[in-house]
Amino acid sequence: MKPSTGVDAILEGEFSMVDHTQACPHLDRNDLRCACHFRLGRLSEAFQVCCNEFHGCALFHRLNHESVSAEASRGADSTTELTIHGRTEQLRSTGS
Repeated sequence: MKPSTGVDAILEGEFSMVDHTQACPHLDRNDLRCACHFRLGRLSEAFQVCCNEFHGCALFHRLNHESVSAEASRGADSTTELTIHGRTEQLRSTGS
């Protein structure tokens, strides 16, 4: 007998949790924009995209971009110390 995969395997109790090494890193952040995937009629699609092929998801890339942009704006005025051959310099972000 062929082993179950995806939703069937979870419903049959063969998997207790999602393998997060293969899952979208934004899966646990409860972003409402992802909610359209989590409907009973679309669960197979959700598992396929969110737990397997998330690199092809436009929302995955948008959330990554938003995250990087937010980090950049928070750290725009921060400085970093760089020491080379015993000489320390203060570097600040140029915003680009």
